Amino acid sequence: GVITGTSKIVDGSGEALEARRDEEGNVFINDIKLSIKDMVASNGVIHVIDDVIIPESAKSVEEELKHRNANTFLELVKKAGLKERLNNMNNFTLLLPSNSAMNQIPSSLLEDNDQLEEILLHHVVPGNNHCLLRKKEMTALSGKKHMVQNMGMSSSPTISCSRIVAPAKGICGGKVHVIDRLLLPARTTIFEALKGSPDHSHFFKLLEKSNIRDEMRGGHTVFAPTNAAFQNLHGETLHKILGDEKQAELLLRSHIIPKPVCCSYVPNYSMFSRGERTLAGHSVHLTRSYDGRVHVNRGTIDRCDMVSEDGIVHSIDTVLLPRHLQNENYRKKRILDWFGLV
Repeated sequence: GVITGTSKIVDGSGEALEARRDEEGNVFINDIKLSIKDMVASNGVIHVIDDVIIPESAKSVEEELKHRNANTFLELVKKAGLKERLNNMNNFTLLLPSNSAMNQIPSSLLEDNDQLEEILLHHVVPGNNHCLLRKKEMTALSGKKHMVQNMGMSSSPTISCSRIVAPAKGICGGKVHVIDRLLLPARTTIFEALKGSPDHSHFFKLLEKSNIRDEMRGGHTVFAPTNAAFQNLHGETLHKILGDEKQAELLLRSHIIPKPVCCSYVPNYSMFSRGERTLAGHSVHLTRSYDGRVHVNRGTIDRCDMVSEDGIVHSIDTVLLPRHLQNENYRKKRILDWFGLV
């Protein structure tokens, strides 16, 4: 057809090209000028252009980063001495943080060159086939593992709780996925992360005394109530938990799911919730409110996605009590709170 203004056409490999005509009638394909037009043959038309069209899939990592204006990430790659290594790699997937995600990173995090190299290699995974996101976990070039969640159409795929925000794009030797945050290698287990958190010392003491930690291998999710959440419990309820090892273990199991679950796993506001079965054998329900906050039953996650070597920790503002520990006065108080009557 006749090119007027700007049009999109598809080449033989399936990649999109931009064709446009300027005010003087010159025609360009991806900004390369047609020098001879409309050489009609018996089986088609030939146009001669001034330069070679380099397919998007033939771009190096450096060229792709420049094309995306990912200047901050590219400068870090150069600073860490990884430019040539990434440009010459084959069969890989680059997990590229969006520009807005890069702008939120404190500069102090990236001052140590050894640490910087590890962080950048944590964004590169061997393999570039379409089955990559169907795996439950994969190991990056940093040597650390990523947990993968793919819930189909209901939520975006996540890699170590970072959302994939754009379709995969082929480049020379690999693919690029754009993600919504920087990926930091996990350096602690769930147990160590809770031990180092002063806001969760009550929950940690219960966990430390139990045998559950021995079961937490292979990727778990812990909803860790803050100390303030425990202080909000009735004295009688708290006494039952602290005074009985079986009750304490049941309480702990009510806060642990035997698989990784990120906040991004919970879809945007809807009338439906996601139910996940805990180690205690009952379900917790995850919902997202209009303001974007994620709720567990009637509690709220006040800090999402603390990724550890063996799972994920979410900080919550409410203790998730098994039904039999919710005495009548406590249930009444929760109902009154819900309707704003106290």
